[in-house]
Amino acid sequence: MLNKALDKHAPVVKKRVKRDRQPEWYNSEIIYARNMRDKYNALGLWSEYKFWRNKTKQIVDNSKKNYYKNMVKDSNDPKTLWKCLHSLNPKVKKTPYELATEDNNTTKSKKCIADTFNNFFTSCAEKLREQGNYTPVNKADFSNLSKFVKNKLHKHENFSIPPVNMNELFNELAKLDINKASE
Repeated sequence: MLNKALDKHAPVVKKRVKRDRQPEWYNSEIIYARNMRDKYNALGLWSEYKFWRNKTKQIVDNSKKNYYKNMVKDSNDPKTLWKCLHSLNPKVKKTPYELATEDNNTTKSKKCIADTFNNFFTSCAEKLREQGNYTPVNKADFSNLSKFVKNKLHKHENFSIPPVNMNELFNELAKLDINKASE
């Protein structure tokens, strides 16, 4: 009896809860198209409903496309670009899935994955030496490089590459910011 009275005077109503903040691509044209779609659906006018359903999807797709195209175009540096790209799919796992190792096993351990990549890239130079495709720097022929540089310079300009030792190279590499992409 109490339930009947509550159902009559205070019925349970389902409400759609909207986000506090809509995405930046969301605009008044989308709101209008959705309202028209929902209106014709409620009235049971199926041909008009289908038209507005398709129109709403088209407007949403175009709005997203334009928003993200402009976002990528306006990205001034790699960090901003990656932030934009990650916003397209924010639910992507930040951890690696799994990696096949040399002995045909798979691993999900971050340390093991890092070690596997390290072993691969550090062995590249050794493999080139073993194949005979490696020319020591002191025996290398830089004539093509010299010709290229001379063609790019004006008549009275000089250009030379000074020899670099390992300590200088290491010091320059240590100065690099590991949080920035190469440009």
